[in-house]
Parts: sequence; C-alpha cells; structure tokens
Amino acid sequence: MRYRDYGLFWTGGLLSALGGQFTTVAMAWRIYQLTNSALQVGLVGLARALPRIALSLFGGVLADAVDRRRLDLRRAAEEGEASAARARGSR
Repeated sequence: MRYRDYGLFWTGGLLSALGGQFTTVAMAWRIYQLTNSALQVGLVGLARALPRIALSLFGGVLADAVDRRRLDLRRAAEEGEASAARARGSR
C-alpha cells in the first residue's frame, strides 16, 4: 500500500468486522443448540440490533464532538473487553 498508516487502519477494521461476524454466527449457533428454536435466535439478533439502532444518533453526535481517533480507540478497547467477558462467561 502506498500509505502504511491507512493500510494498518483498513486491515484492523477488516479484522474487527470479521471477528464481529464470527461472534454473531457463533452466538446464533450456540443459542440454537441450547434451545432448538429459531425464534430464540431471532430474539437474540433483535436484542443485539436494538441498542445499535437506538444509540446510532448519539454516537454520531459524539463523533462530531470529540477526537475521532481517541473515540475509535476507546470503542475498540470496549469491544475487546465485551468479547473477553463473553468468552469468560461461556465456560
């Protein structure tokens, strides 16, 4: 890549999105294994989507008000903490 920093940023975003998709599939698969109910899988998907929809406007305002780099770093750290908590809780 011509711009190293952009390449690192793009690669990090790609890996993060890929990890998020793996998490979504793994959660749905596990819920289906435990309940054998497509309705329960759908409800979990709804429970994951509603906060994102509700907080999107607030996130946009926040992104305009603060340094985007710091905000993105904090978001990534909190996302990692949430993933680690889910991993610990699944044992």
